[in-house]
Parts: sequence; structure tokens; C-alpha cells
Amino acid sequence: MAAVTQTGQLSVAVIGVGRIGRLHAGNLATRLPQARLVALADVNRPALETCAAELGVTALSDDYRAIVTRDDVDALIICSSTDTHSAIIQQAAAAGKHIFCEKPVDHDLARIDQALAAVSRSGVKFQVGFNCRFDHSFRRAQQAVAAGTIGQPHLLRITSRDPQPPPLDYLRVSGGIFLDMTIHDFDIARYLVGAEVEQVFAAGAVMVDPGTLGPRSRPSRLPPAPRRASRHRLHRLP
Repeated sequence: MAAVTQTGQLSVAVIGVGRIGRLHAGNLATRLPQARLVALADVNRPALETCAAELGVTALSDDYRAIVTRDDVDALIICSSTDTHSAIIQQAAAAGKHIFCEKPVDHDLARIDQALAAVSRSGVKFQVGFNCRFDHSFRRAQQAVAAGTIGQPHLLRITSRDPQPPPLDYLRVSGGIFLDMTIHDFDIARYLVGAEVEQVFAAGAVMVDPGTLGPRSRPSRLPPAPRRASRHRLHRLP
């Protein structure tokens, strides 16, 4: 299993240097003295080379598998597209690398179970990027609930928005705002209330951003049609 080097630093590689990958790589290279950024991987070669040049990283590859098997890598930060997460987790665990993976682990429960089983077998450390728990505002709210400062919660309402629509390439391989981002709301609901979700209720409408349509597609002139509600969601109060 990977261990901290004799210098006391954790040698880390980042897989995927898109928006969040560049952020993690930059933090590792400039803001965390306990870590050392040693390698980068991305299938987008120009983006990879630009990021490597900015951060002074000389070990880079457009094949993440070359990074996973490096002897000088103690831990991996997985920031590639969602459809690659579970496979990389399993390979990294088999190689004895500690893992930080951006959420979600996968969109398929069976593949999630396979990834978690691989982590369990290997004994490596594994963390999913639920960064909201480390936000000072969310933490103060959680502490107020836990201390009884605001009384007993009966209703928790969370509203989440992205500043702009994601690019079409992202939508093709992810779950978009509902699967890739709403997972933060599930986590924060559990964190703030201090209980697990017991029931689920969902309702939605079909609304399309014209910017995400193909060149031959045309947005409908009809108003959004509401979908039939399905399943129920309740939070058990402590």
C-alpha cells in the first residue's frame, strides 16, 4: 500500500485536468506543503500540457493507466468524467494507491458496489469529494442544529443552481445537474439533519436549454409538461 514518502510529503497525481482537476492540481502544487504534485493525466493533450507548464509538472500522460502504476505516486485525485470514475477507482485500489474521487462514484449502483468492494479489499484510504461539508457556513449551520440552537428541524429546503449551463460534451457523459450535482444536496441534507433519508418524493418538468441542442434540433414552442410525481422523500428527524 502507498505510504507517505521519507520527506513527510504525500506524492499525488491528478487524473483529469478540466475545471475541477486544475483547481485540485493548483492547490496541491501551491497551497499544501504536506503534498507533492508529481504527475498529471488527461486525454486532452493541449489542456494537459498547459496545466503541466503552469504548475511545473514534468510527468504527464494522456493514458491515466500510466499514472496509476507509477511507483512514485502515493495517492490519486480522480477528476475525469463521471463515466470513468468507478473503473479508475478499481484500478487505483488494485495498485495500492490512496484515492480522492470527485462525485459521483458512478451512475450505476452495481458499478459503485464493485468500486467500493475493490477499495475494501485493498485497504487504501478513499474519499469522495463532498466539499460542502467543509464549507464554513454549512459547518456552522450543522453545529447549530446539533447543539439545539435553532430547535428541532421539521423542514429543510435546499436550492442549488449552477452559474451557467455545462458544455454539451459534459452532458453527454454525465448526469448533468440532476445526477452529478444534486448529490451534494443529498449529502448536505444528511449532514445538516443528522439522519438518513427514508423516503423519496420527486416531481419535475421538461425544460430544455436551446444551447444544449444539436444543430438540427429546435426547441419546442409548447410550455414545459409536468412529469407525474413518483416515489416519496422524507428525512427522519433525530
